[in-house]
Amino acid sequence: MQKISAAIGGFTGQLGRFDGFGSSVASLGDLDNDGIVDIAVGAPGDDSSLDSTGAVWLLFLNDDGTVKGHQKISAEGGEFGGTLDEND
Repeated sequence: MQKISAAIGGFTGQLGRFDGFGSSVASLGDLDNDGIVDIAVGAPGDDSSLDSTGAVWLLFLNDDGTVKGHQKISAEGGEFGGTLDEND
């Protein structure tokens, strides 16, 4: 087990106080082909866009469970081409 937060576990993404980071977590398999399973972490309260549509963070992990890298996907970033409604 490895705790991942704004202060622990190597995560360097910018989080807001009420983002809800970690309210949902899913295993994604090995996205970056390094032999280590990566995860998706929900942040439904992310309001970095003007319409509070939330975000999901893809976390690429090291073998000790710490974060090697990350990619935020939201209405305004991460090359998401779909449409999100408020509070999605």
